[in-house]
Amino acid sequence: NPRNRVVNPSMAISQENGFGTQVVPTTGNFYLTDQINTSIASSSNGALQSSYQALEGERAIRITATTATTDLSANIIAGKLQLNLEKSNMHQLDGGNVVIAFKCRTNWAGKLSLSLQRGGGGRTYVTDVDVVAGINQVFKVIPFESDTVGSQAAENGRGLEVFIGYNNEGAQQQSAANNDAWQTGFFGCSDASTQWTKTINNYVEITNVDLYAGNVPREFQPNSYAYDRAECQSYFYRQYGNTLGVGTVFTTNVGFFVITLPVTMRVAPATSISSLGAITVFQNGSAIGGLSSFTQGSNSPSSVGIQISATLTAAQPFLARLGLVTDYIDHNARL
Repeated sequence: NPRNRVVNPSMAISQENGFGTQVVPTTGNFYLTDQINTSIASSSNGALQSSYQALEGERAIRITATTATTDLSANIIAGKLQLNLEKSNMHQLDGGNVVIAFKCRTNWAGKLSLSLQRGGGGRTYVTDVDVVAGINQVFKVIPFESDTVGSQAAENGRGLEVFIGYNNEGAQQQSAANNDAWQTGFFGCSDASTQWTKTINNYVEITNVDLYAGNVPREFQPNSYAYDRAECQSYFYRQYGNTLGVGTVFTTNVGFFVITLPVTMRVAPATSISSLGAITVFQNGSAIGGLSSFTQGSNSPSSVGIQISATLTAAQPFLARLGLVTDYIDHNARL
């Protein structure tokens, strides 16, 4: 199957962050775009900044070392871009060759680390790709083991983690002599990898990430915006200001309504709201204040049931409307 197994390969969709903003990665994973994340394990050793950039007409993620990392020996992770891929999209690739390709721009020359970890850990494949200052097209064939991803039984689980530009000089680094083979344990890079965050203002830009079965180079074909958005929304959906739903009060002061999701999600999602004040309830032509609770009820991958408490009249319909930017529906096990 020649399809791209990566969600949001052109870095095009972000439901959480404004495009063009400068973002400081946190100690946890920060999703600059949906499904593509970066992080830094120790903010006391160097500093990173993420941003969107234009790269030959495409949107790219740039990670910049705004302060040089002085020590990478204590398993400090700096600079890596991470993609977590769902098992159901990957298990068919076990036992065959898989191509990983992406467009990359750097302002330094050396060896860019590329590593893959079996979902849940235990086995890692590490390699290095030579890059020059400027634009690079990376193409690498990776042989998958017979159980790299595993069976389809846990199809919603994490099947593979891909790390690009990993920086480490401690236990998560291995000898380059072990490159290009699956190893027991986790290793983010080799001792030949350029630790590029140790030089201030070094950066890496990544876009057009392609992962597919086989060993033949191909031209990257970006998905439509609508296709990528639907894929992203199957994992995560942020609701902006609009009517949430219409319901009927079944008990005095307690009402229930259903939000129909724009796409069918992987599994039934969890629901969260930033502020009760973001929702206005209307009944009998008047706005009802004093919303006192917002609780997820029964839900499914295609809809979410919401129960609210407010000063409501029983057996009368009501309308719930969201403020400008507040509510979001977040996947329970977002990868």
